[in-house]
Amino acid sequence: MLGADQVWPLHGAATGAFTLEDNTAPPEQAVVTAVERPVLLGYAPDRPNGRAMLVLGGGGYVALMAGREGVQIARWLNRLGYLSSC
Repeated sequence: MLGADQVWPLHGAATGAFTLEDNTAPPEQAVVTAVERPVLLGYAPDRPNGRAMLVLGGGGYVALMAGREGVQIARWLNRLGYLSSC
């Protein structure tokens, strides 16, 4: 799910949790248009530094910018050694 290493369902099953604007877009460009069941996506670093960050992407009125403001930031933090979730 959006290239995450782990998926934690917050209310119910993780499958079918949200609708993407374009299912063929790479995770870094994902736009979520509807959320049925919230999930927390976990991204693990190759070389952990023992710290973690929670990334809360923007949007919300019409769509969630999950790729640009979630996945991209989480992967950048991974390169710095942080375990990140969005």
